Amino acid sequence: MNTSAPYTRRIGPDEWTYIGMGIPNVCQHVYEGHGDLTAEALAAAVEQAGEACPGTRLRRRKRSWIDSGVAPAVRVVNLEPGEDLLAHPTLQTTLNDGGATCEVLLVPGEAGGEHADGADGRGRPIRLVFRGFHGITDARGMLLWAANVFQALRGEEPLGATSTLNTGEFLRQVMPEGLPPIQHGLGKAEWTTTMASIPRGGAAMSGAGGRSAATTPRSPPR
Repeated sequence: MNTSAPYTRRIGPDEWTYIGMGIPNVCQHVYEGHGDLTAEALAAAVEQAGEACPGTRLRRRKRSWIDSGVAPAVRVVNLEPGEDLLAHPTLQTTLNDGGATCEVLLVPGEAGGEHADGADGRGRPIRLVFRGFHGITDARGMLLWAANVFQALRGEEPLGATSTLNTGEFLRQVMPEGLPPIQHGLGKAEWTTTMASIPRGGAAMSGAGGRSAATTPRSPPR
């Protein structure tokens, strides 16, 4: 029996921003592969990983995140033939409504065969969608959580993530003197990008119509 104090973390300024946005704002990672995986086996792995990564089980209580002790739910999503997973309604739902802040979706695959829906003839792969509210995690944190779930699925002990620092506290710890001053007179700031340029003389098109499978990194579940 675990008698240690429950995990808790103060809500940081950036996290309040995500809480107050009033939109789904969910980080989502999609993994796919071939093999045998049941919802029961996945739920057991998610529960084991939740013990090691309590930051995936958070609920908000006043000005803090508190470990609810309840593992993220595993939901099965059955697609119709030709249906686009990234456009499915389950990927548009919020995790900022006072309930769970993380969940995992299991999208069953399709058996291979002569008419299999897959480039290599093995059929449509199994897909897992890890979803986490951006106020408690980010894209890098989702990677860490998923890695712990896959460790559990392989029969390994999850490495875990138990830090209780929020972003501001972490920055103060690694940079006690504060962020360096912004340097002036260095010319125009330039960032490389693989995205196409915005066409001139017309309306800019949105990147993915709300169908992004991941978002910008901030900090891991702690």
